[in-house]
Amino acid sequence: MLRRFAFTIALLLALPACDRLSSNERKVVGTWEAPGGFGPRRIFRPDHTSTTLFPGKDGKWTIMSEGTWRLDGNDIVEDFRFTYRAPDPGETQKTFGGRTPVVEFQQDKLVMETLEQSLSRVK
Repeated sequence: MLRRFAFTIALLLALPACDRLSSNERKVVGTWEAPGGFGPRRIFRPDHTSTTLFPGKDGKWTIMSEGTWRLDGNDIVEDFRFTYRAPDPGETQKTFGGRTPVVEFQQDKLVMETLEQSLSRVK
């Protein structure tokens, strides 16, 4: 009986993680690409991790960077590391940061200042 109770409590604590996302964060979660399907794909997950993929010559997507994301007002703020190549021996892998201002959060589009910067939902 105690095990069942402990399991139920653990499950209830784990489930609401997605509910802790703000409405704009829920709109950001998904797979995105620039209009026209050119350029990288950006994946923003509910656990605030992110991946950037680039199309390869063989039609497969190559992971270019991985990191974390968060919203600061209407800005998507990312910290990431490039993963497309292994670091040289003794090289410390650097973390980079980026800030992308979002003008409007739509269900299937993140509107940026210019059309080229805007992202359309793939998934």
